[in-house]
Amino acid sequence: MRQLFLILLLSAFAACANPQQSKKKSINKIKKTLNTKIKLSPVDSTELANFKKTAEKTYLSKKSIPEIQIIIANRFLGKPYVGGTLDINDTEQLVINLHEFDCVTFSETVSALTLCVKSGEYTNEKYFKNLQTLRYRNGKINGYLSRLHYFTEWLLNNQAKGLIRIVSNNFGDKDFDSEVNFMSQHPKYYKQLSDSATLARIKNIEKQISSARLKMVSEENLKNVEDSIKDGDLIAIVTTKKGMDIAHVGIAEHYNGRLHFIHASSAKKKVVLSDKPLSDYIKSIKTDSGVLVARINP
Repeated sequence: MRQLFLILLLSAFAACANPQQSKKKSINKIKKTLNTKIKLSPVDSTELANFKKTAEKTYLSKKSIPEIQIIIANRFLGKPYVGGTLDINDTEQLVINLHEFDCVTFSETVSALTLCVKSGEYTNEKYFKNLQTLRYRNGKINGYLSRLHYFTEWLLNNQAKGLIRIVSNNFGDKDFDSEVNFMSQHPKYYKQLSDSATLARIKNIEKQISSARLKMVSEENLKNVEDSIKDGDLIAIVTTKKGMDIAHVGIAEHYNGRLHFIHASSAKKKVVLSDKPLSDYIKSIKTDSGVLVARINP
């Protein structure tokens, strides 16, 4: 006990004597806590620093969650669409990328920053922790399959964590068939599924997801419930493609009296506000059939 006390005392003295060393130790500690190697590019470091300055200067924490979500989402308008950014490492790690997005990483980034504002803590470490909590099953990184690959499970797991509510269960008009098996049926698209043990595990995960019972808003009824969907809500577009659950994800925003959404568009190659109202957007795509809607808890 005496030895432990001396170690702690010397550590505290070293931190006071060398602030940079203290900061480095703090980051190393959070890396250990997050169980991952964190790589932060100069671009992303600047992005987080500028976000902190803006959030504090504009008293962003005083605003409502819907306002915060929309302000942050609009901050990224015009950022490029890039797919596959989470699969750049040989081993599963927390990927930080605030300068290019796919539809899911865009929504995760906006939500993770919103949680920073909600807590009033704008440190890089807090953002890392929020992002990991959202992106991984129960917030823990334990290999490729600990990532929430199917957005249905992303919603369910983050609701179980108390971070969001799947509000479409309250006003949805149609049962949501969440039967998924796309990854296990097409392992050639996922190098991490090359071994039989991992493939068997993803099959079990898919079975659990497929047992979920949710309510969706159908394509036909979406226009009628636009007022039930708030700015900043997470919009998950349901697909009829076999073995898949969600085709696209974005952030709800009312514009000119209609419900649109901000999303990282593969067609436009950047983050945009949809040209069409959400209901018209879905009608224009044959395999889209409706939406699930989730809301960050206040």
